[in-house]
Amino acid sequence: MVPAMIAPLGLDIALLKFCGRTDSADPVAQAVVRQLRLTAALLNIGVMLAVVAAALGSAFVSSFGHPGLDTIMLVTILTLPFAGDLSILGALYKARGEPARYAIFYYIGQSVLRVLMIGPVLLFWPSTLAVAFVNTAQIIMTQCLCFIDERRRHGRRPTSGGTADRVVVRAEYWRVSREAIWMCASIVVYGTMRLADILVLGFYADTASIGEYAALSTVAQLIVFWSVAGSQTLGPRIANFYHQGDLDSLKRELSRYIRHASIVSSFMFAGLAVFGDRLDLIFGKAFHFDPVVCFMLPLAFLLSATLAPMGYALSMTGHHRQENAILGSGALVLVVALLILVPRYGQIGAASSVVVAFGLVNVVRFVYTARLHGFIPGRAADLMPPFVGLALAFVAREIGNVFGGHDFPTTIGSSALFILLYAAVYRSELPLRRFKKT
Repeated sequence: MVPAMIAPLGLDIALLKFCGRTDSADPVAQAVVRQLRLTAALLNIGVMLAVVAAALGSAFVSSFGHPGLDTIMLVTILTLPFAGDLSILGALYKARGEPARYAIFYYIGQSVLRVLMIGPVLLFWPSTLAVAFVNTAQIIMTQCLCFIDERRRHGRRPTSGGTADRVVVRAEYWRVSREAIWMCASIVVYGTMRLADILVLGFYADTASIGEYAALSTVAQLIVFWSVAGSQTLGPRIANFYHQGDLDSLKRELSRYIRHASIVSSFMFAGLAVFGDRLDLIFGKAFHFDPVVCFMLPLAFLLSATLAPMGYALSMTGHHRQENAILGSGALVLVVALLILVPRYGQIGAASSVVVAFGLVNVVRFVYTARLHGFIPGRAADLMPPFVGLALAFVAREIGNVFGGHDFPTTIGSSALFILLYAAVYRSELPLRRFKKT
């Protein structure tokens, strides 16, 4: 996962900006993208071969104490060039306003391929190595499908070959490459922030606490689904508006996103905060979910879902260094807070650290964006959905408790009531047509 996160070399973000301010059909732009993809592929192939050589020539993986781990690593690392190019192709799809087409290949296609392969493979070869082969095959096959689709629909349009074209291509190549380095660093830092709490908790806490916290963290990621879906083409649009000097459109775009994200994400946040301690009905009686953690960890995801795309307002407008500095400061605060709070307070300490760090990063992003561009995205009313959601979820839970308790039928009924109440309040504001298009 870590090499796959670095494999695009930041080009999956940098190309959103580049393609957002250029014509994707421009032969010069296509030449720049082609050279960048080739560079990333060669570097990833080099890393892959280096790992293969190291694994074959030494016993460095034996320290993990898992027999056959060297073979599993070799099978897994074969995906590196394909995973990197797949992420870069994703940036091209999004920049062209085609995130749904990419989702068909990346999310639906990979899932279908995995389902078709995993059953027969485990039936005749039930092993961890077999799963590794399935993982590798699904990534390689998905990249090939996207590659074929890209070539078939957009083809290869060479530049005129003139000196002027070559100079422009070379200049743009190096400019995008320099930006990509900073954006790659941001991705690594942000990815580290998403893992640090579980890693530190794993060092100090028992296995049961780690399992409970990890399960809740996985469910809490549903809170950011609007952030993922709604921001698929946000980066290129921001780059385009800023390049044209259209700050009014830039403000409208960010404000619209914040409003919609606040409404949708607050629904998921409130549901988890109020009903999260009943997740043992799904995961099993061995799990015990602390209500405090069920509130704080989703709160961190809510802050990220609502304000994280403010990072685009920095990275897509030439302020990627500042974005990197903000993320780096947040990561430092997170690690320090985890090391101080987790040994004493366990899961609550981990969740508190995440809230502080994610809150700091996103609030600083928001304030810096407002000062930088001269406007404040969103409205004061966008602060209300979390409180409305909590109130409605609490009312629904208490009504359900009149008829039952901590059991599955009561929880289902209370959750359904909460859905109806929240939909009644915000249905007129939900961007249903826009969401379907996205």
